[in-house]
Amino acid sequence: MPYSIWKFTLKEANEQQIEMPKGARVLSTEEQYGKIVLYALVDTLAEKETRTIWTFVTGHQILTGHRVLDQAAGARFVGTVKMEGGLWMFHIFCDSSDSKEVV
Repeated sequence: MPYSIWKFTLKEANEQQIEMPKGARVLSTEEQYGKIVLYALVDTLAEKETRTIWTFVTGHQILTGHRVLDQAAGARFVGTVKMEGGLWMFHIFCDSSDSKEVV
């Protein structure tokens, strides 16, 4: 199985789905050229699957009982990304699909 680290550019949205190889291991998240990117170790030959990513901003209210929060409650924290010199702090979570990772 050939492995590689891939980069996925995220949208600034509370919830989004991205396609990545099945079993990908999400590694980290960073700011690059003004965008939020997520890095994952992937098997480049694996079938694709849809993964869910949640983004929350420091200080913004997250309503309890909100569908996004309920789904994100079991998610894995990936990291915090500082944007615009620290004006915005984004906290990134991903679904726990990589707990069954093949990588």
